[in-house]
Amino acid sequence: MLRHRASLLTTAIAVLMAMVLAACGSDPTPTPTATPRPADGSPNATPTPVPSFDADAYFGGKTIRLITGTSPGGGYDIILRIFASIAPKHFPAGTRFIVVNLPGAGQLRGLQEVMNAKPDGLTTGPTHPRWFQQALLFDNVEGFSLSTVNIIGSPTFRKTPSLYCMRSEVAGSWQEVLDKGITLTVGELAPGNSVGAEFLQELGGPVKMVYGYGGTSEIYAAFDRGEVDATSRCGPEATQFYPEWLSQNQMVPLFYDRLPEDPDHIRAMGVASGEVPYVLDLPGISATEEQRLALAGYVDLVTFQRTFVLPPGVPDDVVNYWQEAFEKIVTDDAFIAAMENANYIDEYGVGSGDEILERSAASSASRRRCWTCSARSRASSSVRPHG
Repeated sequence: MLRHRASLLTTAIAVLMAMVLAACGSDPTPTPTATPRPADGSPNATPTPVPSFDADAYFGGKTIRLITGTSPGGGYDIILRIFASIAPKHFPAGTRFIVVNLPGAGQLRGLQEVMNAKPDGLTTGPTHPRWFQQALLFDNVEGFSLSTVNIIGSPTFRKTPSLYCMRSEVAGSWQEVLDKGITLTVGELAPGNSVGAEFLQELGGPVKMVYGYGGTSEIYAAFDRGEVDATSRCGPEATQFYPEWLSQNQMVPLFYDRLPEDPDHIRAMGVASGEVPYVLDLPGISATEEQRLALAGYVDLVTFQRTFVLPPGVPDDVVNYWQEAFEKIVTDDAFIAAMENANYIDEYGVGSGDEILERSAASSASRRRCWTCSARSRASSSVRPHG
């Protein structure tokens, strides 16, 4: 697998700029190209042999830090620990892997720790797509630039099922929420995770986002103790930690925003049909065609989560080795089996750095259309109190 190079980044950014210029009616002047010089007939010099990369000497006996910007127990943490357990098999003997949790600022703290690390290939980790979105559209993420970052790949590069649920003690249905004038609080790390709920809030629906949680495990706990009314963390993977949510009928399924959840899981919550509506088809919600397209583009970017990155300046040989090793790790039968055992197999899908950037560029027009609504959504949300 070739290194994700600046030329592709430049191309993607140029595509975005072309979209903006076209929208503004600009007529950019073509850049002249140099005239090729004729060959002088002199013989070509013999190229100097390039020594092959000695991975055993470079990585053997060293410790690699795997940074996640989430607290222990959530999806990012669990999948990273699965990765750490398989990785030694595909690295030189003696290479050690440790997982470091640095929650904060919607995973930005963890991302910045990776970006500010020594460029030796011994620090990496998965980041949330919100930072790719923001960097691609506005290039204003402190310490993170698409022109310098090295993208390794993602083990969860696919659109996945989604489900939003509320606590059964709050109401028995979405219609009851409307009839009683209830506003559902939904907990999240930061904008960009529960996109369906964020859109409902923007459209005037009975939802209020509460940001500031450190990861999925904290959101689980907040929902369990009634600190928030609803959550997007109620799929099959959640009930392995909180089986009583099903056995004691503590959840009411409401809607989805990506793909429908497993019907059997929904039936286990008392819905005989095994179906819930798409978020923008809920009673009482009215969305224009442009808003529907905007949500679809937004969701498309969210689907390639857990993109592993290396800091700027890592040598090409090291980046290339990482990309090749990464693919071996995440396609290893043991990795796939562990994902299945942890109930994350529905999210499994291997994506390269080039694929991730190309998808970002293709979806950016839709994401730009809904940026204003996201900004207003953040303004009308609240931040979780601490202490």
